[in-house]
Amino acid sequence: MKGRDLHEYCGHTVLDRKALFEDNVLLVKRIASHVSIGIPAGVQKDDLVQVGLISLYEAAQNFVDTGVANFRTYATTRVRGAMIDELRKTSWAPRSLQKQQKQISEAVRILEQREGRPASEREIAAELGLPLAEYLDILQQVTGASLLSIDDEVSGFDVASGAEGQDAELQKEEILQILAELIEKLPEKEKLVVALYFDEELNLKEIGSVLDVSESRISQILSQALSRLRSRMALRMSAA
Repeated sequence: MKGRDLHEYCGHTVLDRKALFEDNVLLVKRIASHVSIGIPAGVQKDDLVQVGLISLYEAAQNFVDTGVANFRTYATTRVRGAMIDELRKTSWAPRSLQKQQKQISEAVRILEQREGRPASEREIAAELGLPLAEYLDILQQVTGASLLSIDDEVSGFDVASGAEGQDAELQKEEILQILAELIEKLPEKEKLVVALYFDEELNLKEIGSVLDVSESRISQILSQALSRLRSRMALRMSAA
């Protein structure tokens, strides 16, 4: 069902906050499916939905119609953030998985600094001393950890900078701009998958249908792209 325009929720001065909440419950479920890729079955998606519903309710209560902001965008940012925080609290990723994710980013850094171009999957596998098939399997396993690591790169630098208030917001905008520039420099297929996942908010199965490849292959491509971004973001931040 198409969402209502914002003016349909408004009287002259009062927002219908109950309608804002009720009309966006399905949005919460979609975001939960979106952020839970690569998460083991032991982490219940229903828990993420509950966290998201609480965040949606708070968003509906706190939203201020400035005539510019869109509630769906406002709510999506807050719901997604609350779910990612919940995933981080659960520490679902074993240390071995986190270690593998970091090793991939480090291998990417070494190869791209040495060769001066994007490293291929086969080259990264060789740098890690792994058969290509084993490397691709690891890529699929670390997709969820890679997604959280990108968020950590942004929020971690923000905290480390010690900035507060408006300065912190400006720094975050600058970091997100750098990330957008790095995405533009990804290999074409990786850039497309990242755009479909983050901008179009498609899940892996939907992206696979668009590109006519398997869901597992999309997971590998997304994970590779995120590892590449993590490596390049770390280099940019260290040079800042």
